[in-house]
Amino acid sequence: MSYIWSIARRDSPLWTGLFLYLAALLLQPAGAQEWPRKRKEAKNMVADTDDYMEKGCPALRGKPVRLKQLQQKLLEVSFQEDNFTVIYRNIQTFVFNIKPQTFRGLNLSSNSILFAPGNASTLESKSREKKRTQHSMRFPAALVPKGRSRAAEMKLICVYLNTPCLFQDGKNSSLLNNDILGATLENTSVTNLSEPVEIRFWHNKTLDNSSATCVFWVEGTDNGSLGNWSSAGCRTSHEHKVVLCQCEHLTYFAVLLKISSTPIAEAILAPLTYISMVGCSVSAAASLFTVLHYLASRKKSRDYTTKIHMNLLGALFLLNGSFLLSEPLAAVRSTWLCKGTAAFLHYALLCCLTWMAVEGFHLYLLLIKVYNVYIRRYVLKLCAVGWGLPALAVVSTLIIKEEAYG
Repeated sequence: MSYIWSIARRDSPLWTGLFLYLAALLLQPAGAQEWPRKRKEAKNMVADTDDYMEKGCPALRGKPVRLKQLQQKLLEVSFQEDNFTVIYRNIQTFVFNIKPQTFRGLNLSSNSILFAPGNASTLESKSREKKRTQHSMRFPAALVPKGRSRAAEMKLICVYLNTPCLFQDGKNSSLLNNDILGATLENTSVTNLSEPVEIRFWHNKTLDNSSATCVFWVEGTDNGSLGNWSSAGCRTSHEHKVVLCQCEHLTYFAVLLKISSTPIAEAILAPLTYISMVGCSVSAAASLFTVLHYLASRKKSRDYTTKIHMNLLGALFLLNGSFLLSEPLAAVRSTWLCKGTAAFLHYALLCCLTWMAVEGFHLYLLLIKVYNVYIRRYVLKLCAVGWGLPALAVVSTLIIKEEAYG
């Protein structure tokens, strides 16, 4: 090598340039000549996918075959920067080289990734830019267990899509802002993570657990079948103008909107609310007056039927009273008070239904089993069923799924 260099120094600059060019070819990483071609192919495929979604997905409806091909093409891309990024109108793709043995997690945000230093990025033409909703993904360190992977480096592919047509199930489900976030790890199926992946979707709507749920895409089992959205393994949390999804695996995620019925007009809602309040107030007052009159009566009937009626009236009073108090108590904005009110309202409703069933059972004994029917401590046992079973159901719900009450 020193001999060649000495000759190059004595001769013309042409030999020096040729020597430096050959040295660069020998010293560059293996396969580096293919890097520009594979990058161009990946960028072209992203552009084709963007055009495909821009046209409304005219073919392969409900079958994201193009994404599988795109992911495979992105896995073939090599780069020396921190990540390889391609951004178009309806799709954004990010490829990260991660080292399993030193991976400590990754935060990916729509605000920080676009123009971060160290990106090999390609942005769309400014004439095609559109306002995008904000989104982010956080990958935990548990994404790559240290003892499982022997590879020195692995590629993590993240894809953002804004389309209503690519992931379409048989129900024509509606997604929040048509935003879809997906992630895959090279040659690895990521499931049952000890620490969940966190996906955030920003919005400007009024949403809660009853109207928006975090879901992931499940591909169809047959060639001709559509896939579907599922919420298994994902938890939904609502923050201020943000939906937080915590899922235990990697795939494509979105927020599924539940289409509600047409809202009641304000002109009709006010009279209906007034009628409900007046009706419940009259019912609660009548129930309370009847029970108090029975308790204050000197000649109380020993008839089992009357006692069962009084218990049913007591349950009706609790139901109407808790319903009337639910609105002012909700205005207090106390979490424990809200859950307590919801649980008590549920308990009162179950008590009414249970005592109606007890009434039916007692009527059966009176009409069918007329003679030779004696049950020791009959009313006490009926009270244990009428008031105890609803309490057991509510307590079980609080223990198993406390968030069911708000």
